[in-house]
Formats: sequence, C-alpha cells, structure tokens
Amino acid sequence: MLNRQHTPIRSILTAAALVTTCGFAIGLSTRVSAEHTVRTATVATSAAEQIDAAAQLASTGQVVKAKHMLLGLVNTGGMTLSDADRTRAFGLLSSVSDRVNSLDRTTMSVQRADLALDQGDVVSAIRHAQVAGSDPRAAQLLTEAQQLQAKFAPGASAALAKAVASYDSGNVAEAKFRLASIERSGVALSNVDAAALRDYQSKVVALETTRGQLVDTTAVSLALFDDPGVIKRRTPPQEPGEYYPDQKTQPAATQPAKTEPAKTEPKKADPAPAPAPAPAPAPAPAAAPAPAAAPAPAPAPAPAASPSKDPSFEAPKQGTPAATPSDAPGTPVPMINDAPPPAPAPAPAPAPAPAPAPAPAPAPAAAPAPAPAAAPVIEVVAVQATPTPAPAPVAAPVVSSNDDLVTLARKLGVQELLVEADQDFAGDRLASAIDKYRRLRDVYSADLTSAQLSDVNRKLGEAEARLRSNGGNESGLLSNVIADRALAKQSTMAEFNAALAQADDAMKTGDTSRARELVIKGRVLLNNGRGNFSESEFDALSKQAADKLAAITKADDELKAKQADMQRDAQMKQAQDAAQAASQKKDRQITESLQRVRALQQEMKYEEALQILDQILFLDANNPAAEILKEVIQNSLIYRKSWDIQTRRGYGDARLRLETADALVAPRTPVEYPADWPSISYRRGEPIQFQDGPETRRTQSMIDTTRIPGVFAKNRLEDALAYVQDVSKVNMVIDWPALETAGISRDSAVEMNLADASVASVLDRVAEVVSPDSANRAAVAVKDGTVRFSTKKALDRDTTTFVYEIRDLMVDIPDFTNAPVFDLATVLKGDTSTAGGATPFATKPGRGEMAMRKSAEEKTRELVALITNTVDFDSWKENGGEVGLIQPYQGSLIVTTTPRVHRSIDGLLGKLRQQRALQISVEARFLLVSNEYFEQIGFDLDVYLNANSGVVRAAQANNNTVVPSNFFTNGQYNRNLSTPQQGAVTGTALQNTNQMVRQTADRWSPIGTQQNSLGLAESLTPTTGLAGNIIGNGPALGIAGTFLDDIQVDFLVKATQADRRNVTLTAPRLTFANGQIANLSVAKQVAFISDLTPQTSDSSAAFDPVPGVVNEGVLLLVEGYVSSDRRYVTMNVSTAVSKIDGFQTSAVTAIAGGQLVSSASTQSFLQLPTVTVTQVNTSVTVPDQGTVLLGGQRVINESEVETGVPVLSKIPILNRLFTNRVTNKSEQTLMILIKPTIMIQNEDEERAFPGLLDSIRSGLSGN
Repeated sequence: MLNRQHTPIRSILTAAALVTTCGFAIGLSTRVSAEHTVRTATVATSAAEQIDAAAQLASTGQVVKAKHMLLGLVNTGGMTLSDADRTRAFGLLSSVSDRVNSLDRTTMSVQRADLALDQGDVVSAIRHAQVAGSDPRAAQLLTEAQQLQAKFAPGASAALAKAVASYDSGNVAEAKFRLASIERSGVALSNVDAAALRDYQSKVVALETTRGQLVDTTAVSLALFDDPGVIKRRTPPQEPGEYYPDQKTQPAATQPAKTEPAKTEPKKADPAPAPAPAPAPAPAPAAAPAPAAAPAPAPAPAPAASPSKDPSFEAPKQGTPAATPSDAPGTPVPMINDAPPPAPAPAPAPAPAPAPAPAPAPAPAAAPAPAPAAAPVIEVVAVQATPTPAPAPVAAPVVSSNDDLVTLARKLGVQELLVEADQDFAGDRLASAIDKYRRLRDVYSADLTSAQLSDVNRKLGEAEARLRSNGGNESGLLSNVIADRALAKQSTMAEFNAALAQADDAMKTGDTSRARELVIKGRVLLNNGRGNFSESEFDALSKQAADKLAAITKADDELKAKQADMQRDAQMKQAQDAAQAASQKKDRQITESLQRVRALQQEMKYEEALQILDQILFLDANNPAAEILKEVIQNSLIYRKSWDIQTRRGYGDARLRLETADALVAPRTPVEYPADWPSISYRRGEPIQFQDGPETRRTQSMIDTTRIPGVFAKNRLEDALAYVQDVSKVNMVIDWPALETAGISRDSAVEMNLADASVASVLDRVAEVVSPDSANRAAVAVKDGTVRFSTKKALDRDTTTFVYEIRDLMVDIPDFTNAPVFDLATVLKGDTSTAGGATPFATKPGRGEMAMRKSAEEKTRELVALITNTVDFDSWKENGGEVGLIQPYQGSLIVTTTPRVHRSIDGLLGKLRQQRALQISVEARFLLVSNEYFEQIGFDLDVYLNANSGVVRAAQANNNTVVPSNFFTNGQYNRNLSTPQQGAVTGTALQNTNQMVRQTADRWSPIGTQQNSLGLAESLTPTTGLAGNIIGNGPALGIAGTFLDDIQVDFLVKATQADRRNVTLTAPRLTFANGQIANLSVAKQVAFISDLTPQTSDSSAAFDPVPGVVNEGVLLLVEGYVSSDRRYVTMNVSTAVSKIDGFQTSAVTAIAGGQLVSSASTQSFLQLPTVTVTQVNTSVTVPDQGTVLLGGQRVINESEVETGVPVLSKIPILNRLFTNRVTNKSEQTLMILIKPTIMIQNEDEERAFPGLLDSIRSGLSGN
C-alpha cells in the first residue's frame, strides 16, 4: 500500500494519468447498509478480463448473463477493443447466442428472471418466472421478486409523493427516476395513485417532447440509490470469502487493479447535492505501524487517498454487466431498501459502471501498516460498514469524456488531501491537519462542495483551538513542525535520489531525454522542499543535479553527432538500395507484365494485352519482346474483330430469317400482346392520374364502405357528428367557426332516418339537413386521413393543381365510307359514290373522310366546356365561381381546384377513355358449298345381217377392209360406199372413193340394225358443270367390239359415276372503333373498254377507247355500336363478293363520208364484262362473339335423261340392251355469316396476363 499521508499532489497527477491512459473504469457502488452483505470482488479493468468473466458465466450455464455482458462490451462506446479481444469477444458472443437460442423455454425464462432481478426489474422478473412454470429455481426467483415487491409496497405511496414533489420543485430527472422505479416494481397502486403515476409520467413525456431530448437520470439514479422507496440491484447470495457487517474484524483483502485497463468514457452527470455534514466523528486509529508488542492492534482503515479506496466504491457483483443502451436499462434499479440509512451522508456522485469481471478469491489480508511503494497503485476494495461513525465520505469526482487529465488529477488530489487532513485530525496530528486544511481552504476551495468547505473551516478552527489549548502537551508546536520538516526532508531526499538514480539508468540505455526529464524532476522536488534544507545542503544537491544535467547534455551531443554520421551513411546506403531496388522492381514489373500479356493473349483479351504492352514500353521504350508482341497482338486483334463481324453478320441473318418465319404465324386472337408485355408495363408503370395521399384514400374508402344506421330525432348536430365518429372509428375535425358563419351551430337539429347507409352518405345527408342556405351550405371533405366537416366555401379554399394529359382524347375517329364499287351498272354509269344499290349507311355530319377536321384548339375548348358544365358547375371561374381554373397547355389541361373536384374530373376523363377503348372486330364469312353427282351406264348394240351378200363381196374386192357397217350412216343405207384407198395401211383414215357398188344377182343388200339411244342421252344431258366435263372427256369405263361372220355385231358399253363436293370460304376481317364506319376490300381491279368514241373525217373514221374498271373480290363495309351492357353489337353491314365470269366483245359503227364504218375494221371492240355479284346490305344485332346469318342462297339442279327403243325398252331384262340413262344432280348453298367481337383493353390484357393490372396499380414489380 502507498503511504498516502505524504504523497504530494504530483503523485496524484501521475496516478491519474496512469488511470486515464490505461482507461481504468472507476465504478461507484452502493453504500453498504447494516442489514445487507457485500461481496468482495475485483473490478475487471480490461476487455480480456470481461471476456474471461463472460466465458466463466457461459461455462457455468449462465448464458443469458454472459450474452448480456458481451453485448455490453461490444456495444459500449467507451471501450476500445484490440483485434484479438474483438475476435474473441465476437466469437464467444456467437457461441453464447447459439446456446441461448437452443435453450428450452423454461431455462430461458429462469435465466432471464435471474438477470431481471440483478437489474432490479421486478415486473420482468415476475413475468419470466411465471412463464417458467413449476421449475424450482423459477419458484425461488418468483418468491424473491414477490418479497421485494411486498417490501416496497408499503412505501409506494410515499415514493410517489416524493416523485410528485420532485417534479413540482423542478427536479424532473429525479421525478422521472422515482416514477420509473415505482412502475418497474409492479406494486398494485390505488386508483388515485395509479392515475397520479400516469399523469406525471405523461407530463415528463410532454416535457421531453417540448425540449426535443430525453431527461438523463443517470446522476439521479446513483444519488438516490440508498433513498427509501427506490428499488436497487439485489445483493448476490453469500459465497465463501464474503464477510458481514457485524464481524469483529474488518477484512482488508484487496486485489490490485491491473495496470492496463480498458478505456472508458463515462457519461457526464451532475453530482448529487451533498446533505448537511455529519457531526464530528470520533477519530479512527491512525494509519501508523502498530507496535510489535501490541497483541491485537486495531486494523487500520483503508487508505482514502485513492477513489478506489473510498467506502463509497465497491466492486460490482460477479456476472452483472454494465448497462448498455440496447441491453440494460439506463438506470440501475435493484434491491428494495425501505429502512432509513444508519447515518446521514452525502450521496455519492455518479460514475460509470465498471465492466463486469468474475470475482476472484479474496487476497490475503493486508498488513495494518502501510507499505512504501515507488508508484501509486490504484485498487478497488469492498469496505465493511462499522457501527462507529466515520468521516463524511468524499463525493467521487464526476468524469466526462471531455475532462482534461489535469482536471481529473486535481480533483483526485484534492479529495486525497481532504482525507489525509481528516486522518491527521482524527490522529491528533493537529499541526499537519491545520496545514492541510489551510491549503484546502486557500488553494482548493473551488474543488470542494459547500458542505466539504464548511466541514474544513469547522475542523480548522477546532484544530487551531485544540493546538492552542494543548500548549506543549504533545511536545508542542515546534516539535511537531520539526518532526514534520524532518520527515518531509527525508521524503524529498528519497525522491531526489530516486530521480537521479533513474536518470542514470536512462543514460545507460541511451535515453537522454528521459534522463533529462528525471533530473529536472529531481530539481523541482528539491526546489519544492528547499525550506527543509540548509543553504549548503541545497547548493550541494543543486550542483549534483547541475553536473548530472551537464553530463547528460554532453552525452546527448555526442550521441547526436554519432547519430548524424549514422544517418548520412544510412541515407547514402538507402539511396543506393533504392536505385538498385527501383531497377529490380522495373525488371520484375516488365517480366510480370510480359507473363500477364502472354496469359491475356491465350485468353484472347487483346485490348487488355495492348494496354499492358503500352505500359511496358513506357517503362522501357526499346524492349524488343514488347515490340514484337504488340505487332503480333495487333494483327490478332484485327483478325479477331473481322471474325466477330462475320459471326455477328451470320447471327443477324439467322435472326432475320427467324423473324420472317415468326411473321408467318397467324394470330389466334384479334389482339396479340408481345411476350415481354409484363416487363414493358412495369417499366411504364401506372398512368399518371390524380391521387390523394394513402391516408386520405384509406379514410375515403372507409367512409364509403362502412355502413351505419343514420336515425336522428332532432338531435343536436354536435351529438350526431360525435355518434358518427364513434361508430365509424374515423378521425373528424369540425370547423365550428366556419359553420357558425353559415348559420349552423352545435345545437342545430338533425332529423333524418336512414336505416343502413354508408358513413359518407350519412355525413352528406346531415350537412344537407343542417344547411339553411344552399349558397353556403355545410359540406364534408377528407384531407390527410381526417374527415373535415365545414362549409363548402371553407373547404373550397383548399385547392391543388394537377396536370391532365388529354392528347389521346383529341384524336378524331372519322368514318370511312368510300368503299370500292362492285355493282357493274354503277361502274358503267361512272358513279362510284356508293357501293351500289341501297345502303344502310349515311355519312355523319363532320365525320366523313374528307370532312373538315377540327383544330386542336377547338377540340380542347370542347373538352374544357364539357368539364366545366358537368363537374361542379358553380365552382369554375368561367361560370362565375371563385375556385376552379382550367388552362390548356400543349395537349394538357392545368387544373386548379379542390381535391373533390379533381376526383370527379379524373373519373370523367377515365370514363371517356374507357369509351374510346372499346373496339369491335368483325369477321364476315361467305361460305359456298356445292355438291354434284353424275351417273351413266350405257349400251350400244348394232347388228348387220346378210354380211356376205354380193354387194359386200364386190366392195371387199376393191378394199378388203370393208365391212357391212360401212354401208350404213345413222341407220340409213348408203349406196355410195366410202372405202379407203388402195394400199392404205392401218392407222390412216379412209378416203371416200365415191364409187357405185352395184347390186349383185342375190338381190339382197346388207341389212343393218342400229340404235343411238346412248348418243341421244348424252346430247340431252346439260353440258355444264360436272356432266359436261365427264361427257366431253370420255367415260370412266368403256368396252367396245365387233363380231364378224355371216352377220356383223358391233357393241359399246360406257359406265361412269362421279361425285364432286366443293367448299369455298371467303372471310374478310375488320377491326374498328365503337361507333365508327369502316370498310375492308380485297379486290382485283380489271380494266376493260367500256366505250368507243368515234373520231370521223370526210373519208375515214377512228375510234378512241374509253377504259373502265370492274372489281373482282370481297368488300366489307360495317358500322357498329356496342350496347350499354357491353354484351351486344348492333351493326349496319354491307358486304359483297364479286367474280368476273368473262368478257364479250361488240363492234360499234360510225358514219364517215356518208357511209357506215364498223369499229371491227379497225380492230376496236367494246368489252362487255359478265360479273357474278353476291351482296348483302342489312342491319343486325349480334351477341358478343356470336355469329348471325346475314343471308344466303341455295340452288339445286337435278336432271335425269333416259332414251331407248320403243317396245324393246319395255321388255324386262332385254330392255337393258336398248335403254340408256344419264343422271346428273347439283346442289349449291351460299351462306353469308358475320361474327362481331367486342375488344376491351383491360379485359384483353387481363386475359393474356392475369394479375398484371393489379400488380401495376399496387406498385409491385414483377421483375
């Protein structure tokens, strides 16, 4: 231990510097009352010790406390951790957190309850203990907490009264602390006390709100720690090595604090006011060595010079971490102490809580006599309270993070000097006590409290009086002064010699600066104690110090010269080394860069390689490797870029072919959205429109959807509005001053009967009922989430400006009625104004294609007029109002009006856009179905008798190919035989000889029997269509032959059966806006000569052709309207299909020179086209996506031809040889159908991408 009695102020400065430099945290503990025990513990002065303490807690299973301690360590701003400590702390914290998370619910609750009791939070302790259930430890903790609560309960009212008195007196911090202590106790208060507690807590909160900062209770919490009615940290259970206040001997076991504590930055707080000083206590035993003969010397009190030795300091309980902002309450509130303190004492000043550390075993008891030491050792010790009154404890200085070291040392020195003076006074060393009290009064009075200064003055006067009254009983004043000076001389000599010895040691190590400081320190000590030395002694000692300084100066000069030489040599060596290192570094950089270039070359990263090569050439402009590589890489880069261009070109061609192939895919629906439509929509977002804030929209939705009964029987307006507010749960502001200007008061009667209506409807109806004047009536509006009930004029003053985009509403939708003409008569007349014949269309005024379109200004004026005439007519300045203003600007409308009118305008424009968003897609179908059937089975049998008659033989003599059938043509005998020429060969047609074949002597010519029923049947069958094609091209099966003998038989069999079915579909499609006239034509225009204009003269004529155009194809002209329910479409339809069958030519004549001249002579002819036109003009109503038959035609042709020989054709079986039948049937059906489809943009988009619109409106991104 230090002998604090003779330690000068500079020693205290040195100790304070050591304390502050090492970051030692001085913790102020509670004073120990007679009924509580105190555990001896050592403050953990370093981060390593705190981590060790946390590890020890974790090893014993107290992981919640360990985690709490580690969080306090890593979160505090006053503790700077080293890298090793930080790594260890966070590693341990991670492990402890995992163990905490793995705890079961009971163990977790028990440990949390234990921690809450350590922190003085009785309410949390009880709650956690109750959650743990029937666990024995939980029951013990619950009992302990309930005992604390029960102990505090009787004084709760008194504590509340103190808190109220503190607040009323202006001490808000003390009031806040006391109120929080009462609330955390969980004690059941009376209704009056509970109301007072809430009231004053609200006042404190309101005061903090007004100031803009929280009231700091740190200083107050420490000052009031022993005050009755304040919950304090509970005393830990007794463990071995602890001691009790009633023990006979006072233990002096201490554990020295380590020399390298962690730094702290304690929170600055005002010291609590010290109470009145206690009566002069009886002097304690002097801190002098006890005589050896004394059998049982009284233990010396612990030195009070160090703050750590003050009885108001003690080590914290093991495992109790320092409070942090995030893990512990800012105010320590453990144990209940309702008993009054044993003796009045000044409240200790607040000081930062020390970092937690495990409590080591008590050190061996220190000897009563103080042991000398070379340097002060700062210790923290727990002190036993003794029944004898002690000197008034000294308030520890409050240290803030900004206090200067000198200020801290000064405060510590003053307190130490005060304790030494009190010890001298108590030990009857009056002269020393008087000297120290005078120094405290004259020099350090500013560092003392008023109570301390008063106590110093009192004791100074008493000591002077006692010294005068004693005279020389104690060897007198002179003996005391001589003894004191001798002792001071010895102390000065010891310190002077020690300083010179330390200077010699520093010289041996070459530290001349340190040696000089120590010698100067010795001279200062010598000068300060000059009065205790004789002149010769002082001069000798001064010369000794001066010689030492001269020797130090000489050594310092020699050392500096040597150092200068060494520095020059070192600089030269350094320059050489630097040049060599730079050269080596340059070579190394070039080598590494070349290796990097080779690697980049293999990776084909030529641009980066060229950059590195440029860097190499910057370092060495003539580097051959870099120059060669640069040329090679540049060539490779050019080849690579050429290859990339070819590759991209190939890819581009492939993509183009893919796009072309994709374009050939027919769409399935009238509108096909792109595949990336969702991403496009998210990029564009919801169209800008007027919107209230989220709170306003929420409140507006609430009053629109919440339904309440609105039944009032002449109730007061104020009561009616209060009823609506209570039932609907909305915030409402009622502007009574504005309402009173309109003649509406709180007592205005409300009489209405609405069984079930929305809140908005009820409020509107109430406003209407209580308004005496419609010009300035009551109205309701929602702003910032609050319903405002005021007059319309007052609400109209709340205006806002918004810009509406209207360019899409300015687009004209004309009618397209100039469809091509398919009617031939109209074409020949030269009139192409209509599609021919009667039409259901009439061009609407101003909507035709060629109609004069309105300018943008005219259309904007029309829209502005629509808005001002439709939405709140009286509010617009154009209509004499005072609120609304509309200004057109480049396709937009800048509107200034109230939010209610803005919502109406936005709704009107939205509906207009919805109407324009309606489109109709129409598909007209011309379906032509034709069926044809043909059947023919024919026999032709010819028989020639007397085939060997003389006539035949005579003819055969001339031509051996003659047969009897040659003598018959169409059933008639032919005397002039047509025979082939002599020498004819097969395959050559017979030539007529026209020779007369005379009848021979047998008298009979050949007799021929021929029938032509087959030919007659074919000639009678229509030659159009399928029958004509078959008859003209031959039968499907034909069998023919001739039998030659005495008779000639010729036979022919034809058999054909055919069926042809043909379907032709022409389906033009057209999409147009709702209410628009549009047309579609797919036609081929064919030019022909429709007229010849004669150009004549006296002797000649010419013809000038006049061309005309006839159309062949399909035409669709439609006007459609969607029904109001958007389920049906009403259409005026004109559709036609035309086909040119052919042209006929005709010549015309003209008179030239009195003669008729035909145009045929000049090869000029009129062309008369033949056109088949199918056309329908009608008006129909069709359901959406339904199909209606506009018109059609069915044509059926059936013919059956039967020919035969009379009589023979009636004989069964035999008639088959003499009868021929041809059957031909044709059926043609034409149907003209139309199918409209209503296209609504939102429906089509939702069908293609479900949920897309909702996500866009809600602001959610799908990416």
